Amino acid sequence: VWTMSYGKGITDDLDVYFVIPFIALDGEGGITETITGEGPFGGLDPGVNSDSYSRTDSGIGDVMMRLKYAVCKDEESVLSIGGDLLIPTGDEDKYLGGGDFGYRIRTLYSKKVGRFYPTIELAYFWTPLDGTIQATAAQGIGIPVPNLDEGDYDAFEYRVGLPYLCNEKTTLSVEWIGSISDAFTQNDLGFSGRFDMAKIKEGLVLDAGFRVPIDDDGLRTDVTPFVAMEYRF
Repeated sequence: VWTMSYGKGITDDLDVYFVIPFIALDGEGGITETITGEGPFGGLDPGVNSDSYSRTDSGIGDVMMRLKYAVCKDEESVLSIGGDLLIPTGDEDKYLGGGDFGYRIRTLYSKKVGRFYPTIELAYFWTPLDGTIQATAAQGIGIPVPNLDEGDYDAFEYRVGLPYLCNEKTTLSVEWIGSISDAFTQNDLGFSGRFDMAKIKEGLVLDAGFRVPIDDDGLRTDVTPFVAMEYRF
C-alpha cells in the first residue's frame, strides 16, 4: 500500500487532511473439502470440490478525508477532536475498497513530559464492510461468515503512544494499537522512528517502522513494516 496525503490548516485550530491510498494485491492459495464426522469416511479427502486461485489487482483504494479541531492547547499539551470520512473510491469487487461510505469520530490527547510525549487516542469506526462477508484488501478474499450481522465490524479503536525525542532531528516511538468489534478484537505493538532529512531537502521527513500483532484474532501477517516520506511546505 502506497499513500499520498495532503494537509492544510484552515485556521490555527482547524486542520483538514486527504489521504489517497494506492493498493497492489498479489495472492494465491487453495481450497480442498474434507469430510468430517465419526463415520467411516470422516477425515478423508473426497477429492472433489477442490480449487486453487491466483489473483493480482491494483488501483486506488478508498480515499479518506479527515478534520481535526484543537479544543484546548498550550505549549505542552493538546486536546483535539475530529472525524474521518471514508469515500468508496476503491473497487469493491477487486477488494480495493469497502464498497460504501465509512465514518469515524475520534479524540486525541497528548502532553509533553520531559523528552517524552505520551499520547492517547480513542475512536469509533462505522465500517463500510458488511458483517456477513469477511472481505478486506488486507485479507484479499471474501468469505461468508456465519453468525455475523451487518455492522458487526464497527469497532471501538484505541491507540496509546510514547514518542521519545532523542534530539531535534530524531524521534523514536512505541505504540499499543487496538480495536474491538463484535467480529473480533485485535491488538498490535508498533515501533517507529521519525527522522528529519533537512540535509537532503528542507521540510523532508522520513518515517519508518513496523507493527507486530500481540494476539491471534483476525488474519494478519507476523510483521508489517512501513516506510513513509513527508514533505512540508
